[in-house]
Amino acid sequence: MFHIVQAEHCLIIIIIIIIIIIIIIIIIIIIIIIIIIIIIIIIIIIIIIIIIIIIIIIIIIIIIIIIIIIIIIIIIIPIQAIASAPSAPRPTGAEREGSTASFEDASTFSRCCWPRALNSLNTEMVSQMYQLYRAWSCPGSGVRAVMLTGAGGKAFCAGGDVKAVAQQVAAGQQQQAMAFFQAEYLTDAAISQLVLPHISLLDGITMGGGAGISMHGHFRVATERTLFAMPECAIGLFPDVGMMALLPHLAGELGAYLALTGARLTGLQVKQAGLATHFIPSSHLPQIKQQLQQAGAAAADLAHVNNILTNIEAAAAKEQGAGVVAALQAEAAEPDWTKEALQQLQRGSPLSAAVTLEYYRRSRAGSLRLGDFAEGVRARLVDKDDQPRWKHASAEQVPGELVQQFFKPRRQQDVSSYMMH
Repeated sequence: MFHIVQAEHCLIIIIIIIIIIIIIIIIIIIIIIIIIIIIIIIIIIIIIIIIIIIIIIIIIIIIIIIIIIIIIIIIIIPIQAIASAPSAPRPTGAEREGSTASFEDASTFSRCCWPRALNSLNTEMVSQMYQLYRAWSCPGSGVRAVMLTGAGGKAFCAGGDVKAVAQQVAAGQQQQAMAFFQAEYLTDAAISQLVLPHISLLDGITMGGGAGISMHGHFRVATERTLFAMPECAIGLFPDVGMMALLPHLAGELGAYLALTGARLTGLQVKQAGLATHFIPSSHLPQIKQQLQQAGAAAADLAHVNNILTNIEAAAAKEQGAGVVAALQAEAAEPDWTKEALQQLQRGSPLSAAVTLEYYRRSRAGSLRLGDFAEGVRARLVDKDDQPRWKHASAEQVPGELVQQFFKPRRQQDVSSYMMH
């Protein structure tokens, strides 16, 4: 009996031991599984961290590449353009003479001029000017001030080459015609945004596009040879080049008078109207360049440049006081200007007059798509018969809906098709 009980106890102990061993094995297996899971999680976390690091490195590399590209586009290329501008080859041959702009670069200022009939502008010239004005706007360009002059003769700039533009419009080459205006307007905008002192010497005819490249700058110097006008209505267009942002700010309705009639202002009148900032006789203009060169770094200061121009103006006025009085007396003795203004208005395109008046009121941009433009250029500049066949007999006959069409927003694809690249 004792042996049976003892055997049962031994069996129980063995079973308990076996159970304990099984439990220990299970615990060990669970621990191993947990450890394996932890290891797998750690590996996954490490892989994720590595992937994130790789992505960050790639992003940093992309950002660095973008920054390098931006630096090249904004700084290096414009600086190279400046460096290459003075050495740009001048046109040669009868056909190419005056077809491009030429630029004289100096440490204190840059001077632009373009040898062409009455210094008129074409697409190539204004495109080149636009690129240079962009370059001069960049820090480190080395240019301290910009002085804009004509290439001599009787004109500062007689405007754009509207004959060529009219021929393109008549031939259905609308995009080529618009390319000129696009480049011209971009140049005018670049001049208006230029931080450097910008001095335009209006020593001669200054009309249309010539006003655009000068009136948006800081300083406009008129001389006794200055002849200013915005004659676009006479050729079936309207005053553009941003002048409708300036003309409404002239005294009274002078801006509307100039825009609608194409009336001409001369000499002192240009300053008195507020279009020129200074009046300096042409014989004193070389002093401007000389004093800008002597100014050194101070030539980049607007106040200093203004002092230079004001002092030269005052000295010249003192020297030529009697001549100035005589000029004013001669201007006062001119015939009745109201009759001449009425004649100019009657000779111009009625549609252009209606659109110009609305444009003047709105002081906002318009459109080239004026049906009278090609006819106006033909009558005034090509055949010179001064007998344009306008689409409307008078401004009163121009439908109001037609005028409003010129002020409707353009479709984006229409605008983008004319953008310069």
